[in-house]
Amino acid sequence: MIFSLKKVREYLLTNGRVYTFRLKEHKTGPDWITDRRGGKKIADVLVHYAKRVYPLDLLPWVNQSGFENLGEWIATIFEVNKIEMQPTPYGYLHEVTIRNRVSERGVEGSK
Repeated sequence: MIFSLKKVREYLLTNGRVYTFRLKEHKTGPDWITDRRGGKKIADVLVHYAKRVYPLDLLPWVNQSGFENLGEWIATIFEVNKIEMQPTPYGYLHEVTIRNRVSERGVEGSK
């Protein structure tokens, strides 16, 4: 799973869990994260499907998203996905939790 936004990636690595909005449903279960396509593994994670939502319905999860507020999160969704403001697309909210962080020496153990 790619976490290209440093702000969100660091939130996940610091807090051990993040909620992420994706336009397409991501597979659930064990996975790993990176910062870009073809990038090195940063951490092993567990991906849980939360629910299908519209961006305006993300308010309950904003404090666990890595964003300061709902407006910032929604603006980023539109910018990153290069989509127009109308019609507002629905997407998929996933809970991602850290299982193991990877360091230069190897796996560090779960947080």
